[in-house]
Amino acid sequence: MNFNHTFGVRRIMVQFLTIAITLSIILSTPFAYAQLGAVPPEPTDGELVNGEAVGSVQSAEAIGSEELTSCFDYYRFGSVPVILSGDINSVVQGGIITFKGKITNENEYPILNAAIYVKMLKKRTEEKTSFGPDVVDWFVPVTDIDLNAGESKDVTFTWTVPKDADLGNYKMATYVASNDRFNLYGLSFTNDVIGGFFNFKVVGEELGKARIDIENIMTGDLQYHATAFSPKLDGEPLESIPISISVVNESEKPFTGIVSWKVYYWDGLREDNVLTTKNERISIKANSKTALTYNVENYNKTVYYVVAELIPDDAKASKSFINVRFFDRSINAQPRINFLGVTKYPASGSTLFACVHSTGHTKSDNVRFEVSARSIDSFLGDSVFAEKTYTGPIPGAIAALSIPI
Repeated sequence: MNFNHTFGVRRIMVQFLTIAITLSIILSTPFAYAQLGAVPPEPTDGELVNGEAVGSVQSAEAIGSEELTSCFDYYRFGSVPVILSGDINSVVQGGIITFKGKITNENEYPILNAAIYVKMLKKRTEEKTSFGPDVVDWFVPVTDIDLNAGESKDVTFTWTVPKDADLGNYKMATYVASNDRFNLYGLSFTNDVIGGFFNFKVVGEELGKARIDIENIMTGDLQYHATAFSPKLDGEPLESIPISISVVNESEKPFTGIVSWKVYYWDGLREDNVLTTKNERISIKANSKTALTYNVENYNKTVYYVVAELIPDDAKASKSFINVRFFDRSINAQPRINFLGVTKYPASGSTLFACVHSTGHTKSDNVRFEVSARSIDSFLGDSVFAEKTYTGPIPGAIAALSIPI
């Protein structure tokens, strides 16, 4: 099956400048999954995690093109930090904790339409494990943030602790992305590559609650490790891949609620990336558990991101989240825009750059990559004053197409 994939990105730069990007590719993709491969070791700083930057180390040889350069010549991962503190260090079950601090743009160019994403993490052990912490909440407290170069803004939001929350150590972890697609601080699809954080304790009475067991998740026949590299599908084709979970009720009362499944392409930031959803009602007796399996159908994508959310009927009770991310290597590698901007503003005399990478574990072939900067001033009209086109392969390493303005 042949198809063209074209999209544009809007509202990237401030007044008088808009950047248009078109990414086109022709692929031939079989309608099939493949067998799961082994789980690689945990990532370290300076590596790429599934096409996203953990650090800022990338060799020119990884790009493999004279027309493309390293994205890290212009883009710095972690350049929009959020530093927050809680108003208290210990909070009771059902209580409210308030977080205050600042978000700062450390770049020499503006950042528009940014948002802060938050995961509430319950530490199961003080030792780092491949399963990671329990995710007990995932929400977006602050949106529509515009920051000039070097600008900081105050941030405040609250979190209500579930009435049956487990006692112990928690971490409020933040991530920052702009335009619901460009990671600036932490990687939102991970539980360990985070941005800012604040540690606190939940105190009270140990009541027990229902949760998804993070140490009992299976992708096909392979146990899933949330803080290891995402598994790769390889080998004989399959039409679907089963995701199996265990929901444990550790309380003395029956549990009723819903398990919500969402399957995304790449990550969970954009509703446009949702491929399919499903809700299933469950009930679990006290001190019992139940097993569930969801079959992820094939959508001819290189990267799948599956979110399962346990939602109790009691709105004040604890939620539980898991996110399973895996690659389908039977699909020809597809390209993705990772970031775009100008090196300074006002833009005159700066460099327009757009970062792109292959979402698979091989390069993306037959790609046409177009970048242009246009005036949106009513007096000047819609005039193009910088544009460039690249045709050829896109590497797995994050590459940049740049042009002087």
